[in-house]
Amino acid sequence: MELLDNLGFGAALAAVIVAASLIVASLAGVMTRYETRPVQLTDGPHQIVRGPGAVRMSQDRILYSRVGWKTITDNRSGLQVQVYDNGTFVYDISDKKEYKVASEALNASISGPLVVWRQDNKILVRNYINNSQMALPLPTARPLYHPEIYGDKIVWTDGRNDPDPHGPTKLTDIYLYNLTLGNETRLTSAVNPSSKGPPSIWGDLVVWNDGRDGPYSIFGCYLSNGTVARLTNDTSNQYLPQVSTRAIAWLDDRDATDKVRADLFYLDLRTGREFKASKTGQVESFDLWGDELVWTDTSRTKDPGNFGDIVLHNISRNSTKILYSDQWSQYDGAVWSDRLVWVDDLRPGGEIFIMKKVSRPYLGMDLVTVLLLLLLVGVASCSLLAHKHLVQKEEEDMERYEQKALTRKRGQGLK
Repeated sequence: MELLDNLGFGAALAAVIVAASLIVASLAGVMTRYETRPVQLTDGPHQIVRGPGAVRMSQDRILYSRVGWKTITDNRSGLQVQVYDNGTFVYDISDKKEYKVASEALNASISGPLVVWRQDNKILVRNYINNSQMALPLPTARPLYHPEIYGDKIVWTDGRNDPDPHGPTKLTDIYLYNLTLGNETRLTSAVNPSSKGPPSIWGDLVVWNDGRDGPYSIFGCYLSNGTVARLTNDTSNQYLPQVSTRAIAWLDDRDATDKVRADLFYLDLRTGREFKASKTGQVESFDLWGDELVWTDTSRTKDPGNFGDIVLHNISRNSTKILYSDQWSQYDGAVWSDRLVWVDDLRPGGEIFIMKKVSRPYLGMDLVTVLLLLLLVGVASCSLLAHKHLVQKEEEDMERYEQKALTRKRGQGLK
């Protein structure tokens, strides 16, 4: 009996420990969430260039272009004056300084301190910290577009193999340049001539939209072995893909009635399953990092003064929410690690705002999980109480037995 009691008590205690561990683990998994109030980083007047990929992030660095005026302090008079200042800039969050990369407004890409862009049919790479710059040693007699950088690797769309560059159909390929090795690699072959769209690179994988089968589909190349594979199979158009460690995301018009609007879809690289992230068909621009997908949704344009909301989708939890919305328009969001930035029309021309994750524990479980854990805790607690009551009853019975035995012993002694 004592052994059974101990086993019952151990099982009940184990149930309480398991339940408590699950709750703690769930809380720890969602220990951070984004702040409710963003912080303004830039201060105009200026016009920040907008469009898909216009704002980029890499670690503590934000890349963007702007045109317009800038307020500076005159060294002689000490007065503040305004000067015309166009260009592409990096805002470094760590030192809260803005660095000018180029004197033109460019659609550039950033990885660490390196910024890459296309200019005069060349691909230029600049280290904004030490101000060193180089042009990739590439053939000049061909058009090239959309350079993207990750680490020491740069990919782009290249038209050097188009037999009729002035024809109605642009036949392009995807190329890669390794800055460390100093060599160039063609990732697509002549077997499937087609129009290939802007590439995106992360780690070992390069993705792009490819028109070889009619509508655009998403293709990818694994750099470790050179394997090229089609990654989407729907008959609609899939285009403008982005890749990160967890997923590949793209715009997709399969559910659009007018083939102008598009929704955001993604392929979970861990499970191989495809999901639809947005529901409104009005995705203006998006960005992807890890398991977080952020985009601008313009479905509330009917609201006075509101032309876009920042929406966040968490791939791990398969949850979507409007992260930020106010009476102004928010657009061109970018995400990296624990930071999310966007351009906000707080004033004409826009300003860049940032929202960080902070440690504020909250229950991030769904209702079914909460109820099951509460049931488990309740059952375990009842078991412990029942065991305590049983032990108390046995102690009382033992005390009564000892009292009776003592009474009998005393009675026998009197006789």
